[in-house]
Amino acid sequence: MTHWTKAFLHDRSSNCKRLLIYVILCAICNTIASSTTSNANFARRSIAFMLLSPSSPRHGVVTFPSTRTTVAVKKEHGHGRQLKVSRFDADDHPASKYPCNYDIPSLYNDTIQCGGGRDMITHIRYLHQSLLKLTGRGVYERMNVQRNDDMLLLSDSNEQKREFVYNAICKNERFVLISHGTEASPVYNFGNTACLNAFARSWENLTCMPSKECVVSKSQDEKLRIELMKNVTDYGFVDGEYRSYRTRGDGKFLKLTECVVWNCHDDKGEYIGQAALFDRDVSPVVDSTNE
Repeated sequence: MTHWTKAFLHDRSSNCKRLLIYVILCAICNTIASSTTSNANFARRSIAFMLLSPSSPRHGVVTFPSTRTTVAVKKEHGHGRQLKVSRFDADDHPASKYPCNYDIPSLYNDTIQCGGGRDMITHIRYLHQSLLKLTGRGVYERMNVQRNDDMLLLSDSNEQKREFVYNAICKNERFVLISHGTEASPVYNFGNTACLNAFARSWENLTCMPSKECVVSKSQDEKLRIELMKNVTDYGFVDGEYRSYRTRGDGKFLKLTECVVWNCHDDKGEYIGQAALFDRDVSPVVDSTNE
């Protein structure tokens, strides 16, 4: 079932009218988020930005993974601005086979950067181009995403392209895409929705953590990681079987069986770090490293 709420704001409308609509939308979000206070608070902040900020984008989406519900706000320019809020109930979207307790930040969160001042869409383009050049198969092919070459040739600021990349790659729940920067002890600077849930970590927690902290310390995995990183540095990428464990934020472990790890470069050919991609279907969560 889909419910629609429409509000028309003319260009000269007062902030009082906008605030009134904001209050109405907050009530909708509170209903959708039920007892999940963090969901409701997130929705209020996101919608406030989309409604009240002059620099806000034309489109915005607020998602509640726990209830499989989405609120979409769309501004249409013409005589005025039209805001549409659509609610999609859980019955319309069957639950994913992958538990989703963590979600990637909004596409329209301008504070999110992935190292070197890059936004998520540009960062993913660098990761994809680097992998495609090295192996002949890029991020889209390996994630089984139907690639639209005409769209991908558009500017990273193109709204249609940004939404496509965000939904196909950033919000992907099956294929983990993760990267780290060029620090002496590299720190993770990106992880998509699949990554955050595979590692049981929030975006904030993941993107301030050195990558070596995900390795089981003083174990064979630590030696394997050092060898893996050396091979990637020497040969550009490693692709195929790789049996190792990674720690999760909940105390459990992620058992890796195969993955691809590669060096990443920007449009100028400058090295910007390394990335990894693997399939959650063959990377189970286990209670110990003896499994």
